[in-house]
Parts: sequence; C-alpha cells; structure tokens
Amino acid sequence: MKKIFTLFALFTISLCIKAQDIKQTDLIYERMGDLKIARMDHAFVPAGDGKFMAVGGHTTGFSVTASAEVYENGTWHQITSPSAAHDTGGNIVLPDGRTLVFGGHQGDWGTSGGNNVMDIFNPETETFTVGPNMLSGRAMCKGLCINNEIFIFGDYWASYYGQKAAAIDR
Repeated sequence: MKKIFTLFALFTISLCIKAQDIKQTDLIYERMGDLKIARMDHAFVPAGDGKFMAVGGHTTGFSVTASAEVYENGTWHQITSPSAAHDTGGNIVLPDGRTLVFGGHQGDWGTSGGNNVMDIFNPETETFTVGPNMLSGRAMCKGLCINNEIFIFGDYWASYYGQKAAAIDR
C-alpha cells in the first residue's frame, strides 16, 4: 500500500509541475462536431490512432444509454454498443491500448444502484467484449492499472473499501 501511495503522490506532483508550464496563450480552442447522441456522465477515452470515444452515460431525461461513438477526422460515428450503459462508471486504459469500461448506474435517474459489468473496448476493431464481472455493483467508481493489476475503488451506493482484480488475460 505504501508503494501505491508513493507512486500516486509522485505522479500527482509530476502532473502539477507540467501543468504550471502551460500558459493560457499556449491553448488553442476549436469547436468539434456534435455527438450523435447527447450525453453526460459518460466515459471519454482514447480510441487509438488519434481517435477518441464517448461511451455510456445518460441522455436527456436522465435515461441511461449503452451507446458508443468514436470521433475521427472531424466527425463522430456510432459503433457497436457495450453490454451496459456505464452511466457514471469508471474506465481504465490498459497497457496494450484496450480500454476497460466498468460499473455505473443500472437504470434511469441514477436510483437503481450500480452494476458489476465490465466491457473491454478494442480500438483496432472498434468493438466491445464482455469482461469478468466485478465482485459487486458500483457507480461513480474509479480505477487504475499498475503492474498489470487492476484496482477499482469507490461506489456511490455503499462504502466499499476497494476491490483488487488480476489483470485481464491478453
């Protein structure tokens, strides 16, 4: 545990130092194309080769959506959906470039507890496969991968102390 905290502290300090070097004049803002489906509380992750993906979340009226779309060459295109909505779920970019999307609210309005579903996004094929289930359902959770081990912590609905899982087979 001490090693993980030390690593996190060093990583945080490293990010702060780099952030101080950024000046307002260095930032360039530009409007991007609109998502095909308006959403919030979704995962926003790299999708390989300069592309990125919006997945899950909820739409207007707080209706959960299991849809996914990739931004490429100035436009969004829908791809095959994951098996769950992952509304307020977590995500981890794995060392091999795939992304693990997990947890999130099960139903509309965020009133139905968290799900225990993990979906694995492959940026090469732009497809999802179902991963192993977590030990318990979680919403508003976070995770990271260190030394090929996946750590998932947090849940809006209960005070879980964290969950450690072995890395997904490659």
